[in-house]
Amino acid sequence: MAYQVLGRWMPAPAVHCRYLGGWVATKHRRWPAVDQAERKPLLRYAADCPNATPAFERAS
Repeated sequence: MAYQVLGRWMPAPAVHCRYLGGWVATKHRRWPAVDQAERKPLLRYAADCPNATPAFERAS
């Protein structure tokens, strides 16, 4: 998954949670901090995904 700035583009609502999980995993592997511009849309979209638990492996 290519890194996108969260909130500038989102896929269809039916796959928001899956996309968000991939976005978080990619972001955490490469840039382990969320900036203020990402935080607001992240919390807004994540509110619709109460059971999502992203899985990731750290980049080496």
